[in-house]
Amino acid sequence: MARRMFSPQIIDSDAFLDMSPSAQNLYFHLSMRADDDGFVSNPKKILKITGGGDDDYKLLQVKRFILPFESGIIVIKHWRINNYIRKDIYEPTKYTEEKSKLLIKPNGSYTFNSDEGVKLPEGHFTLEDIDKIVCTSRALPVHLGKDRIGKDRISESDDSQGKKKL
Repeated sequence: MARRMFSPQIIDSDAFLDMSPSAQNLYFHLSMRADDDGFVSNPKKILKITGGGDDDYKLLQVKRFILPFESGIIVIKHWRINNYIRKDIYEPTKYTEEKSKLLIKPNGSYTFNSDEGVKLPEGHFTLEDIDKIVCTSRALPVHLGKDRIGKDRISESDDSQGKKKL
């Protein structure tokens, strides 16, 4: 299984932090057990393993951290924001019917709403690929790319020696 990551943009959000610790725990466990496209086939089993209640599961749905399908499968809405999986180790989801019902929003999250997203390409795609697709369809500036990963950001304020603070 690949390593799973969590973006501070998601887990430090007020919407996430307003949830109970047990709902947050369930989100982490669902994400850790998701496939390389963010799909989880047995969310109720994971709910029982974590000792969470149905209210935790419903809260994740209401706050749109997970998107449920009629088949019982769920997808982690912000999967593409949280995770980047290299093409050489990527294994496509076997839940192609559910994946075909999803669109991707300009921020990289999954959605069901056809007014807010663009169709997902077939196979694996990176954040950079998503950005190109979304920006082409929405005429937005490209802001995600591999050249930004690991670069230090410099704030506006200077320290006493005239150097920029990190």
